[in-house]
This record gives sequence, structure tokens and C-alpha cells, in this order.
Amino acid sequence: MNAATDTAAAPTAPRTGPPLLEARGLHASYGAVEALHGIDFHVNKGETIVFLGANGAGKTTMLRSICRLVSTKGELLFDGESVVGKSATAVIRKGIATVPQGRGTLTDLSVEDNLRAGAYLRKDRGAIGAEIERWYEVFPRLGQRRRISAGSLSGGEQQMLAVSRALMSAPRLLLLDEPSLGLAPLIVEQVYAVLADVQKQGQDLAIVLVEQNANIALELASRAYVLEAGQIAVEGTATELNDNEAVRRAYLGY
Repeated sequence: MNAATDTAAAPTAPRTGPPLLEARGLHASYGAVEALHGIDFHVNKGETIVFLGANGAGKTTMLRSICRLVSTKGELLFDGESVVGKSATAVIRKGIATVPQGRGTLTDLSVEDNLRAGAYLRKDRGAIGAEIERWYEVFPRLGQRRRISAGSLSGGEQQMLAVSRALMSAPRLLLLDEPSLGLAPLIVEQVYAVLADVQKQGQDLAIVLVEQNANIALELASRAYVLEAGQIAVEGTATELNDNEAVRRAYLGY
């Protein structure tokens, strides 16, 4: 894998067949306050999609719905099976990994122990050491700091670790919440290039991005949804949204 910074390559084509993830009339609420109002979306195998929108639009709530961290109504299917009513642990075991906003690293553990924690559900235990070394090659800064606590890393290094740790589980679906937030542009490009490389290597990995950096997200994604006040305001291919001047001005900020 090469952590090059060229993220402008065309998105990897999604696999054919039924969606890996599908939401139909999905509602989500925090107590009596409803945050999502019956949205529909799907993610195909091997596809990257992005959810865009302003703060408070419901993007993070949508990710929490998939992870079963918020109360939901409606249908939510993963590989054709309903996950409504499932625990967060059960969903993780199905092959869903997440990189939450704020990284979510285990700050008291070393870099290497964080990576090993990401692989705790893997059955091929003998392959874990080689996989860790692979991520040290992708992100050399992590290799140089493998023995120090994750809490002492810079913000960019913590994001590298969070992405690597999530991918250590060999997930089928990767969820990322604002992966560019607070990072230098060069680090953002590096992280996005790694995500593109993972899919280009033929892995059947689907990615759901929540982003405010629409420019770089639309370079990686094949399709996009724009959320506004808990509803889908616009959807289409990444090219369609990027080429629509009215959509760019109203929702994408450029």
C-alpha cells in the first residue's frame, strides 16, 4: 500500500448485487427529540458514499444509527439482515468499524496496543503481527512511536492511528465521522489517499463518510447525500453534485 497524496483518481467502482447497507424510512431520536425524519439511503459493496451538510443536519446521528448508538425506527438492513434492535457489539461483530469524530483512540494504551485492540475480533490471530507492520509502512510515524501512549500523539498521528485501528478488524463497512476535522491539509490528503488505496487493492470494503470538507470527500466518493434538518435534501453521484453550481453554493460551501 502506498500512502501517496494524489486523491483525485476516479472512485473505485462498487461491486454489483444487493446493497451491503440499506435504510428505509429511518428515524432516529434522542429521547423525545427526533433527529432523522424517515431517510432512505443505501451503500453497495465496495462503494464509498459521503453524507454532507451543515452542523446539526443529522450526519453524526446517521452514523450512530448504523452503530446502534441511538434509538431508531424504520428499516436498517446490513447484508440483507435487519440490525434494528441489535446491540452495538452485535453490529461490530457483523463487520462494521467506525472512526468517530475526535479519533476515539485509547489514549492510555501504546500505539501498538491500540492496533491490537482493533483486531480483537479477528480469527486469523497469526496474521495480526504482519498486519500491524503493514500499517507501520503506510504510516511510518506510527512505527516510530509504536511504544508510546496514543494520548501523546499529535492530532494527525491520532487520526492515522484511528483509521489503522479500525481497518485492523478487516471490516466490511467502515464509518468515518469528519476525518479531516482539525487536520493539516497534507495529513488529510494522506489519510484519504490511504482509504482510496484500500479499495483499489480489491478489498470488498464499503465506506460511509461524514464530512464538511466536500471537495476532498467528493473526490473519493462515488455518490453523495446532502442532509438538511434530518432529511435528505439532495442526492446523486459525486460528479453530479460537484458540477451543480446551485447545489455547491447552497450546501457545499464553494
